[in-house]
Amino acid sequence: MNRNTLRSLFICAFLGLACATRNPIDVAPAAPAASPAVAPSGSCFRGNIDDEHMSMGEAKLSSLSFRGFLSQKDVRRAVQQYMPMIKMCYQAANFRSSRLDGHLVTGMTVAADGTVRDSWISEHGVGDAGADAELQSCLGRVLCEVVFPQPKGEGGAVAHQAFRFGQGLITEACYVVPVSVSPPSRLAQTAGAGDSDGPVPGPNPPMGSLDTEDIRDIIRAHIPAVKLCYERELRRNLALQGTVSSRFTIAADGTVVTSGIMSSTMNNSKVEDCVGQEICTWEFPRPIGGGIVIVSYPFNFTHG
Repeated sequence: MNRNTLRSLFICAFLGLACATRNPIDVAPAAPAASPAVAPSGSCFRGNIDDEHMSMGEAKLSSLSFRGFLSQKDVRRAVQQYMPMIKMCYQAANFRSSRLDGHLVTGMTVAADGTVRDSWISEHGVGDAGADAELQSCLGRVLCEVVFPQPKGEGGAVAHQAFRFGQGLITEACYVVPVSVSPPSRLAQTAGAGDSDGPVPGPNPPMGSLDTEDIRDIIRAHIPAVKLCYERELRRNLALQGTVSSRFTIAADGTVVTSGIMSSTMNNSKVEDCVGQEICTWEFPRPIGGGIVIVSYPFNFTHG
């Protein structure tokens, strides 16, 4: 039995999960653990924290020692090592619910030595409340065990990772499908692609900050690709028009860690998905002060 297998079995035992020595995605859990979501003593998982409280919590952390830097590439690489156990969390919850489809956005405070101090769920959208809570708890506890590279700079860092799940699979993600598809929000009514008002930062952006002009310049540089999302579908429906309000999170290294659609009047999932996935490819300057910046931006699509 190799070292990686031994490590996986040890962590699974610590988390109270039933582990197999072969690839767990190929094994349907015939009898999942009665309660894989039970927190072991000393767990760092803080539960489900909404944006407002997450911002307040991270702002407090930033005043302490979490001013370091982790690239999103390092975050993904570290989390990938624990995907077998994350998949087990999903399989155990999915065993009890046939409607477990959606996404989760997670956050972690990473100490200067690369260990996780806290983990939490900052955004979630699933079909079954009971299985949702079970998956969140199990996933949060697995993330407490992830070991990252030592953050660059001063002290620790804040890391984020999103997951999409459904049809028996859970994967890392950037585009987390529409957050909600509803009539346009106030933001969508006050600004649009190419408008002078530019992007509207989300409330209390946690830790990091970026100049509005810098954000606007990057968005404008990618407007041709966003228009292409619309024009492809416009060929099929010449009456197609509307507003797609996006929301995305810029990580400490300037890459987009999560992208979603807050609202849309397009009634066209292909345009919405295309826009959300396109935003995932954007790169911004590194936020000042480290941490993340949340941006909301509406795109107005009109024929001609």
